[in-house]
Amino acid sequence: MALKRYQRFLAVLIPYISFYIYHITTMISSPTSYPRLLFNAFHDVLLSLHSPSESVTTSFLTLSPFISLALIGLYALADISYCVYNFNDCKDAKKEIDRQVEEGKRAMRERGVKIR
Repeated sequence: MALKRYQRFLAVLIPYISFYIYHITTMISSPTSYPRLLFNAFHDVLLSLHSPSESVTTSFLTLSPFISLALIGLYALADISYCVYNFNDCKDAKKEIDRQVEEGKRAMRERGVKIR
């Protein structure tokens, strides 16, 4: 039995969030504020182009919710675009529905209901 889309999403999201909460709670034990941590994280990741050090890894972990939110948004956009692109007309289904509507109108007229 295959997992549904939301089940796959939760299977990845729950361990990720628990790890992130653990990381942030151990990191916030220092006297700095969360906005300051975010600023330092952006500064370290964007301005350090050398080999990954502990501060870059820590900064990446601090920014990871924002990165994952952006990736989820891109996935949603790509999924919607793909579904819209592959949407096709169902001409047989249209004929079937039109036929059923006409049968319903005819049955209502036989019972004395006025239909436009």
